[in-house]
Amino acid sequence: MSPRVPALFAGLTATVLAATASADRSHVSVQFIAPESVTPVDVGTPFLPVQTCKLGETRKLAGFLSGYLLPPDDRYFARLNPAFCFGCREADQIVITAHIVLGFFQTCDIPVEVSVVDGSLDICSVPNPNDVLCGPVPFVLHGNGGQYYDFSMAMPDGCCIHHEAFLEIRFVTAGSCSSFPALGVVAPSCTDCWSYNQNPVFGFTDICADPFWPTDQIGNPVVYAGMGCCTITPNRSPTWGEVKTLYR
Repeated sequence: MSPRVPALFAGLTATVLAATASADRSHVSVQFIAPESVTPVDVGTPFLPVQTCKLGETRKLAGFLSGYLLPPDDRYFARLNPAFCFGCREADQIVITAHIVLGFFQTCDIPVEVSVVDGSLDICSVPNPNDVLCGPVPFVLHGNGGQYYDFSMAMPDGCCIHHEAFLEIRFVTAGSCSSFPALGVVAPSCTDCWSYNQNPVFGFTDICADPFWPTDQIGNPVVYAGMGCCTITPNRSPTWGEVKTLYR
Protein backbone atom coordinates (compact mmCIF):
# COMPACT_ATOMS: atom_id res chain seq x y z
CA MET A 1 0.00 0.00 0.00
CA SER A 2 1.18 3.57 -0.63
CA PRO A 3 2.74 5.24 2.46
CA ARG A 4 0.30 8.11 1.94
CA VAL A 5 -2.71 5.94 2.77
CA PRO A 6 -2.58 5.96 6.62
CA ALA A 7 -2.24 9.75 6.66
CA LEU A 8 -5.03 10.06 4.10
CA PHE A 9 -7.46 8.08 6.23
CA ALA A 10 -6.42 9.82 9.44
CA GLY A 11 -7.34 13.13 7.83
CA LEU A 12 -10.62 11.92 6.37
CA THR A 13 -11.89 10.06 9.44
CA ALA A 14 -12.65 13.29 11.29
CA THR A 15 -14.68 14.49 8.31
CA VAL A 16 -16.70 11.27 8.16
CA LEU A 17 -17.38 11.21 11.89
CA ALA A 18 -18.61 14.80 11.74
CA ALA A 19 -20.94 14.00 8.84
CA THR A 20 -22.22 10.87 10.59
CA ALA A 21 -22.93 12.68 13.82
CA SER A 22 -24.95 15.43 12.13
CA ALA A 23 -26.59 13.06 9.59
CA ASP A 24 -25.90 15.39 6.69
CA ARG A 25 -23.69 15.59 3.62
CA SER A 26 -22.33 19.09 4.07
CA HIS A 27 -18.85 17.83 5.01
CA VAL A 28 -17.97 15.71 1.99
CA SER A 29 -14.27 15.47 1.17
CA VAL A 30 -12.43 14.22 -1.93
CA GLN A 31 -9.06 12.47 -1.84
CA PHE A 32 -7.30 11.35 -5.01
CA ILE A 33 -5.18 8.19 -4.84
CA ALA A 34 -3.17 5.84 -7.01
CA PRO A 35 -5.47 3.11 -8.44
CA GLU A 36 -2.91 0.42 -7.55
CA SER A 37 -3.78 1.01 -3.89
CA VAL A 38 -7.09 -0.83 -4.41
CA THR A 39 -7.45 -4.53 -3.53
CA PRO A 40 -9.93 -6.69 -5.49
CA VAL A 41 -12.15 -8.85 -3.24
CA ASP A 42 -14.47 -11.59 -4.49
CA VAL A 43 -17.63 -12.13 -2.44
CA GLY A 44 -19.06 -15.41 -3.70
CA THR A 45 -18.11 -17.35 -6.84
CA PRO A 46 -19.59 -16.37 -10.22
CA PHE A 47 -21.36 -19.26 -11.95
CA LEU A 48 -19.76 -18.20 -15.26
CA PRO A 49 -15.98 -17.65 -15.21
CA VAL A 50 -15.89 -15.47 -18.35
CA GLN A 51 -17.27 -11.94 -18.55
CA THR A 52 -18.17 -10.62 -21.98
CA CYS A 53 -17.97 -6.97 -20.93
CA LYS A 54 -18.46 -4.52 -18.08
CA LEU A 55 -21.33 -2.06 -17.88
CA GLY A 56 -21.98 0.85 -15.58
CA GLU A 57 -19.28 3.29 -14.45
CA THR A 58 -16.18 1.61 -15.81
CA ARG A 59 -13.85 4.58 -16.18
CA LYS A 60 -10.56 4.63 -14.31
CA LEU A 61 -10.79 5.10 -10.55
CA ALA A 62 -9.49 8.54 -9.53
CA GLY A 63 -10.10 8.80 -5.80
CA PHE A 64 -12.59 8.59 -2.94
CA LEU A 65 -15.43 10.71 -1.62
CA SER A 66 -16.03 10.58 2.13
CA GLY A 67 -19.03 11.90 4.03
CA TYR A 68 -21.62 11.01 1.35
CA LEU A 69 -22.48 7.38 2.11
CA LEU A 70 -25.20 7.49 4.75
CA PRO A 71 -26.90 4.22 5.81
CA PRO A 72 -29.42 2.88 6.62
CA ASP A 73 -31.25 2.29 3.33
CA ASP A 74 -28.79 4.28 1.22
CA ARG A 75 -29.11 3.11 -2.40
CA TYR A 76 -26.83 3.55 -5.42
CA PHE A 77 -27.90 2.87 -9.00
CA ALA A 78 -25.73 2.41 -12.09
CA ARG A 79 -27.13 2.32 -15.62
CA LEU A 80 -26.59 -0.91 -17.57
CA ASN A 81 -27.05 -0.70 -21.34
CA PRO A 82 -26.63 -4.11 -23.07
CA ALA A 83 -26.25 -2.32 -26.42
CA PHE A 84 -22.68 -1.52 -25.34
CA CYS A 85 -21.90 -5.19 -24.61
CA PHE A 86 -20.78 -7.16 -27.65
CA GLY A 87 -19.96 -10.82 -28.24
CA CYS A 88 -23.27 -12.57 -27.50
CA ARG A 89 -25.45 -14.10 -30.20
CA GLU A 90 -28.59 -13.76 -28.08
CA ALA A 91 -30.09 -10.42 -27.12
CA ASP A 92 -30.01 -11.18 -23.41
CA GLN A 93 -27.11 -10.31 -21.12
CA ILE A 94 -26.64 -11.79 -17.68
CA VAL A 95 -25.31 -9.98 -14.63
CA ILE A 96 -22.42 -12.09 -13.37
CA THR A 97 -20.97 -9.80 -10.72
CA ALA A 98 -21.85 -6.50 -9.12
CA HIS A 99 -18.99 -4.16 -8.23
CA ILE A 100 -18.52 -1.22 -5.92
CA VAL A 101 -15.27 0.43 -4.84
CA LEU A 102 -15.02 1.51 -1.19
CA GLY A 103 -12.40 2.83 1.21
CA PHE A 104 -12.65 1.84 4.89
CA PHE A 105 -11.76 4.08 7.84
CA GLN A 106 -11.97 1.27 10.38
CA THR A 107 -12.08 -2.51 10.40
CA CYS A 108 -15.76 -3.38 10.19
CA ASP A 109 -18.54 -5.17 8.28
CA ILE A 110 -21.32 -3.46 6.36
CA PRO A 111 -24.33 -5.34 4.90
CA VAL A 112 -25.59 -4.64 1.39
CA GLU A 113 -28.27 -5.99 -0.92
CA VAL A 114 -27.77 -6.16 -4.68
CA SER A 115 -30.63 -6.02 -7.18
CA VAL A 116 -31.22 -5.28 -10.83
CA VAL A 117 -34.19 -2.97 -11.38
CA ASP A 118 -35.98 -1.71 -14.46
CA GLY A 119 -36.08 1.90 -15.53
CA SER A 120 -37.55 4.31 -18.02
CA LEU A 121 -36.40 4.06 -21.64
CA ASP A 122 -36.25 7.81 -22.15
CA ILE A 123 -33.17 9.66 -23.38
CA CYS A 124 -32.40 10.22 -19.70
CA SER A 125 -33.13 6.79 -18.20
CA VAL A 126 -34.23 6.75 -14.56
CA PRO A 127 -34.33 3.64 -12.34
CA ASN A 128 -37.55 2.37 -10.85
CA PRO A 129 -36.64 0.76 -7.50
CA ASN A 130 -40.12 -0.76 -7.25
CA ASP A 131 -39.73 -2.75 -10.49
CA VAL A 132 -37.21 -5.41 -9.44
CA LEU A 133 -35.94 -7.70 -12.21
CA CYS A 134 -33.81 -9.86 -9.91
CA GLY A 135 -32.72 -9.78 -6.30
CA PRO A 136 -32.22 -8.57 -3.73
CA VAL A 137 -29.21 -10.75 -2.97
CA PRO A 138 -27.56 -10.10 0.44
CA PHE A 139 -23.82 -9.70 0.96
CA VAL A 140 -21.60 -8.56 3.82
CA LEU A 141 -18.60 -6.41 2.88
CA HIS A 142 -15.63 -6.62 5.22
CA GLY A 143 -12.86 -4.04 5.19
CA ASN A 144 -9.83 -3.15 7.25
CA GLY A 145 -9.15 0.40 8.34
CA GLY A 146 -7.01 2.38 5.91
CA GLN A 147 -7.64 -0.01 3.01
CA TYR A 148 -9.35 0.38 -0.37
CA TYR A 149 -11.35 -2.39 -2.06
CA ASP A 150 -13.10 -3.25 -5.30
CA PHE A 151 -15.79 -5.65 -4.09
CA SER A 152 -17.04 -8.16 -6.68
CA MET A 153 -20.36 -9.67 -5.58
CA ALA A 154 -21.43 -12.80 -7.46
CA MET A 155 -25.03 -12.82 -8.65
CA PRO A 156 -26.93 -16.11 -9.10
CA ASP A 157 -27.85 -17.69 -12.41
CA GLY A 158 -30.96 -16.36 -14.12
CA CYS A 159 -30.42 -12.62 -13.65
CA CYS A 160 -30.78 -11.59 -17.31
CA ILE A 161 -31.65 -8.21 -18.79
CA HIS A 162 -33.21 -7.68 -22.23
CA HIS A 163 -32.87 -3.90 -22.39
CA GLU A 164 -31.50 -1.02 -20.35
CA ALA A 165 -31.74 -1.58 -16.61
CA PHE A 166 -30.02 -0.46 -13.43
CA LEU A 167 -27.76 -2.20 -10.97
CA GLU A 168 -28.83 -1.29 -7.42
CA ILE A 169 -26.56 -1.58 -4.37
CA ARG A 170 -28.38 -0.87 -1.13
CA PHE A 171 -26.51 -0.26 2.12
CA VAL A 172 -29.05 -1.84 4.44
CA THR A 173 -27.56 -0.65 7.74
CA ALA A 174 -24.24 0.65 9.01
CA GLY A 175 -23.40 -2.84 10.26
CA SER A 176 -20.47 -2.66 12.65
CA CYS A 177 -19.09 0.52 11.03
CA SER A 178 -19.29 3.64 13.20
CA SER A 179 -17.61 5.63 10.40
CA PHE A 180 -19.01 4.90 6.97
CA PRO A 181 -16.78 3.90 4.05
CA ALA A 182 -15.77 6.34 1.32
CA LEU A 183 -17.08 5.89 -2.23
CA GLY A 184 -14.68 5.28 -5.10
CA VAL A 185 -15.15 7.90 -7.84
CA VAL A 186 -13.91 8.75 -11.32
CA ALA A 187 -12.77 12.15 -12.60
CA PRO A 188 -13.05 14.71 -13.92
CA SER A 189 -16.51 14.78 -15.51
CA CYS A 190 -19.84 13.56 -14.13
CA THR A 191 -22.14 11.84 -16.66
CA ASP A 192 -25.80 12.79 -16.24
CA CYS A 193 -28.50 10.09 -16.33
CA TRP A 194 -25.97 7.39 -15.40
CA SER A 195 -25.72 7.27 -11.58
CA TYR A 196 -28.47 7.83 -9.01
CA ASN A 197 -28.84 7.87 -5.24
CA GLN A 198 -31.90 7.29 -3.07
CA ASN A 199 -31.65 8.13 0.63
CA PRO A 200 -34.39 8.39 3.31
CA VAL A 201 -33.07 11.80 4.40
CA PHE A 202 -32.24 13.36 1.02
CA GLY A 203 -34.67 11.63 -1.34
CA PHE A 204 -33.95 10.50 -4.91
CA THR A 205 -31.49 12.30 -7.18
CA ASP A 206 -29.29 12.05 -10.22
CA ILE A 207 -25.91 12.16 -8.49
CA CYS A 208 -24.55 14.67 -11.00
CA ALA A 209 -27.37 17.07 -10.06
CA ASP A 210 -26.93 16.62 -6.29
CA PRO A 211 -25.59 19.83 -4.68
CA PHE A 212 -23.75 17.67 -2.14
CA TRP A 213 -21.85 15.84 -4.90
CA PRO A 214 -18.74 17.93 -5.81
CA THR A 215 -19.00 17.74 -9.59
CA ASP A 216 -16.32 20.42 -9.93
CA GLN A 217 -13.82 17.82 -8.67
CA ILE A 218 -15.12 14.34 -9.47
CA GLY A 219 -17.37 12.30 -11.74
CA ASN A 220 -19.60 9.33 -11.00
CA PRO A 221 -19.23 6.67 -8.27
CA VAL A 222 -17.52 3.44 -9.37
CA VAL A 223 -20.47 1.05 -9.47
CA TYR A 224 -20.59 -1.44 -12.35
CA ALA A 225 -21.49 -4.98 -13.39
CA GLY A 226 -19.59 -7.78 -15.09
CA MET A 227 -21.80 -9.18 -17.86
CA GLY A 228 -22.00 -12.39 -19.85
CA CYS A 229 -24.23 -14.22 -22.32
CA CYS A 230 -27.44 -15.84 -21.16
CA THR A 231 -27.68 -19.59 -21.76
CA ILE A 232 -31.09 -20.75 -22.96
CA THR A 233 -32.04 -24.27 -21.89
CA PRO A 234 -35.28 -26.27 -22.25
CA ASN A 235 -35.45 -26.90 -18.51
CA ARG A 236 -37.92 -25.06 -16.32
CA SER A 237 -36.33 -21.96 -14.88
CA PRO A 238 -36.50 -21.72 -11.08
CA THR A 239 -38.47 -18.92 -9.56
CA TRP A 240 -36.51 -16.04 -8.09
CA GLY A 241 -37.59 -17.17 -4.64
CA GLU A 242 -36.00 -20.58 -5.27
CA VAL A 243 -32.79 -18.97 -6.49
CA LYS A 244 -32.56 -16.76 -3.40
CA THR A 245 -32.61 -19.77 -1.10
CA LEU A 246 -29.24 -20.78 -2.56
CA TYR A 247 -27.69 -17.53 -1.34
CA ARG A 248 -28.93 -17.43 2.24
